[in-house]
Amino acid sequence: MTNSSRDIKTTGIVLKKNKFRETSVIFNLFSLELGRISVIAKGVRKNKSKYIGLIDILNEVELELYKNPESNLYLFKSGRLLNNYTYGNSYRKQVLLSAAAELYNKLSFPDDEVGQMYQLLKNYLVFMQQVNKNGIAIFWRFLLRIFKIMGINLEPNVCIKCGEIGNKMVAFSVHSSGFICQNCYRQSQADFVVGISAKTAEILAILPNIGNYLNQIEISDKIIKELNNIFLLHLSEHFHQNFRLKSLEML
Repeated sequence: MTNSSRDIKTTGIVLKKNKFRETSVIFNLFSLELGRISVIAKGVRKNKSKYIGLIDILNEVELELYKNPESNLYLFKSGRLLNNYTYGNSYRKQVLLSAAAELYNKLSFPDDEVGQMYQLLKNYLVFMQQVNKNGIAIFWRFLLRIFKIMGINLEPNVCIKCGEIGNKMVAFSVHSSGFICQNCYRQSQADFVVGISAKTAEILAILPNIGNYLNQIEISDKIIKELNNIFLLHLSEHFHQNFRLKSLEML
């Protein structure tokens, strides 16, 4: 922040934007210093504005803002582009990048986690630029890392019932928030469980280190549907609401 308590200089990643009146925009920014904030940028949609294109989703920007003490909105004063993470990407990769922005726009993080969550998002956006196959698996790994920081960890290789590592997983327990191995499945049938196919179990087993296997595996639409459903159920259970990522529905 600058010397004035109301004038702020911050670095952030644009998560969402909406048109406001004829020439303005209201956007959500995940700020390295402030977490998720809402900003109004007046006049940036004018044809002669030098900031056209600056406030696009998933742009990393450095901004000068003014905090109105009578509003939750920050006022955009000026800014510059640091990184554009969406230029030249395929449709599928664009969807996976957008899913990260949509996710961060829904989640809230304590102040002491903001810096770590910012770096995690940036690392994901940077790494995805070099991924040409099975990008959805990198998104799943990204989710696992978010869960760990937030204290709602999922261990793909640990049975939630017996604690054994490396057994084949055959189901996911929604209420227990963990995977169930084939040895424990029968005694867990009274739980709210979601079955896992053999092929999905194979992907789960290597998911924490999936970067080493991206070009060696095939991920079917069925596997994508199963794992997306499991991860969204996990979020829904912990936030006590139906958690939906519209971006993922476009895959």
